[in-house]
Amino acid sequence: MADVLTSIREGLRIEHLGRKALANAEQRLRSASAHEIRSLFADHPDAIENATALARACTFSLDELRSEYPSELIGQETAAERLARLATAGLRWSYTAGVPQRASDQLAHELRLIDKLGFAPYFLMVHDIVDFARDRGILCQGRGSAANSITCYALGVTSVSPEIGTMVLERFVSEASNEPPDIDVDFEHERREEVIQHIYERYGRHPAGLCVTVIHYRGKRAVREVGRAMGLSEDTITALSSQIKFYAQGHWAT
Repeated sequence: MADVLTSIREGLRIEHLGRKALANAEQRLRSASAHEIRSLFADHPDAIENATALARACTFSLDELRSEYPSELIGQETAAERLARLATAGLRWSYTAGVPQRASDQLAHELRLIDKLGFAPYFLMVHDIVDFARDRGILCQGRGSAANSITCYALGVTSVSPEIGTMVLERFVSEASNEPPDIDVDFEHERREEVIQHIYERYGRHPAGLCVTVIHYRGKRAVREVGRAMGLSEDTITALSSQIKFYAQGHWAT
């Protein structure tokens, strides 16, 4: 399996891997059998006991995750007070001819909800990052469900007021959800590193992290990739992949 995956990654047929193939079959996860491990490490019984104790201590549940927002942004104001001040000022700046009543009412509603759910520090953090980028001329733009929030518009995170259309705030923040809202902000890729370094300097490296997207093969694509790695002809690969009809309840139907 490892050699097949290497073939796919390298774009080679499996018989052409040469030195890129694994030297032996030992690069694998061992079975759950304690007998196999004790046989392999018979000369190091303490290492086995220590590894076992360490594994038992490494218990973790996703339920333990809690959002902890930075407090250094709050200053002498509470997070909710500062957010309300910044958002109100931003809305006035956006509507130079006067803030429409609908926009004012919507902002008040959102601020009450954000305060009730304890998300004010999160909005302040996003505002700080966007403010840093705009001060340095780094192109950025909030997108996604954040565009349904007039608070994000007032903070400069998004550029089009949702007040002019049909707002679906619940797609963004809701009392029914047990999670903070998701604010996606795109930064121009040539200067994204400046924003990353600002986040590290402002909030520290420990609470910051980079995420990646992991691509999972579905059945048809997996068959085609493995078929090429194994040296099957294109017509054979097509015939095999065409046998897979649909995906349902964790299984591919053929």
